Amino acid sequence: MASAVSQPSETERVGDLITVDDLTVRVTAILAGAGLQPEDAALAADLLVFAQRSGIDSHGVMHLPAYVRRLCDGSIKARPAFVLKRGAGAAAVLGADDALGCLAAWRAMHEAIALAREQGVGMVAVRRSSHMGAAAPHVLRAAEQGFVALLLSNASATMAPWGGRDAILGTNPLAAAFPRAGGRPVLIDMATSAGSRAVMRQAARAGEPIPDGWALDAAGRPTRDAAAALDGTVQPVGGAKGYALSMMIELLCSALAGGAPGFEVHPPQASDGAPCQVSHLAIALDPDRFAGSDSVANHVAALADHIQASAPADPDQPVRIPGSRAAAHREASDRDGLAMTSALANALHAAETLVDKGPS
Repeated sequence: MASAVSQPSETERVGDLITVDDLTVRVTAILAGAGLQPEDAALAADLLVFAQRSGIDSHGVMHLPAYVRRLCDGSIKARPAFVLKRGAGAAAVLGADDALGCLAAWRAMHEAIALAREQGVGMVAVRRSSHMGAAAPHVLRAAEQGFVALLLSNASATMAPWGGRDAILGTNPLAAAFPRAGGRPVLIDMATSAGSRAVMRQAARAGEPIPDGWALDAAGRPTRDAAAALDGTVQPVGGAKGYALSMMIELLCSALAGGAPGFEVHPPQASDGAPCQVSHLAIALDPDRFAGSDSVANHVAALADHIQASAPADPDQPVRIPGSRAAAHREASDRDGLAMTSALANALHAAETLVDKGPS
């Protein structure tokens, strides 16, 4: 009998480095081939590659095959008709018409910034969107323009309420960014789950365990088996407090937007042809209407500097500001390129194959 040939792990390099520009061009071509208008394809590619540049592979190009499959079957619309409904104040609701989630979030943050310029505060709730991907680039964009920004999203049900075992809530991410005098904005981007479902899928494919406290199996028992975790539920970060935080984000997104709750949202990997129906909430605050732009930026810098100068528990591990590791990874990626790992190569190949097959 022939000996088995071992398959490369998802993080193993299978080819030369690829530059950020070359990867962006390739992803843009795939999305344009799936029907997006050229400018939308370029923007979506930038947003997906942002996650790769940041070292957050689980939220980057790995999702491309799922997005392309949904673009081909029409459950994500390649050319949605966005409808913004504004009242007289600082709030608005954006009907995303089943758009690609990153494009809907980008549009929502754009509108929130416009409202904040007028009103001091802008809040845009989004309904009928799809999987958003990384939230960080959207709030970072606002902070680089001088605004404090937050972005929240609900997600398909993968988390049980604390003490339960039925998936009702999503991993419901939140991100925030704050302008910082003399430095990069302070950037916070996190899910309300202890671990990422995308990372669990990667672990299941590699036959690797997941950390303690990440998930329950279908019977509600703690598990480190990634496959059993995918059949069960994720655990909230911080126990009952994380569950409450996830519920808060769920209500701020779906209730204010008039959208679907998490247990009615379809995951991006589903192939049933049903729209995802994700909801988001984008918030922008103009510091000039509060303590003043300079005052806020200097305050952020003072706190960040004080934290970074504080004594580390481990002398070999300096205290970091949230988002600093990802920012350093982006700098390195832009300078040196990105590793063409097995996972990245497979995602690109799968997406290109779907484009070649055309609409389902």
